[in-house]
Amino acid sequence: MLTDRRFDRWLFAVLWLLLLAYALLFAPPVPADLLGQLRDLALARVQAVDPIAIAVFNLLGVLPVAFLAILAV
Repeated sequence: MLTDRRFDRWLFAVLWLLLLAYALLFAPPVPADLLGQLRDLALARVQAVDPIAIAVFNLLGVLPVAFLAILAV
């Protein structure tokens, strides 16, 4: 029984390392003005930022609350 747990942990660790390597090696290049875009997004300068980026940024706060409400039921 103990060896099964060790194998599961090892397999889980390998899976995470493979996912991390995939994300680092195959990620698209960083845009030239990424920090400027993030600054504009944080300061709510909506005319300077893509509307889809604003929608995703707002959903990052809404979705966890929605999932928490589902789990609380």
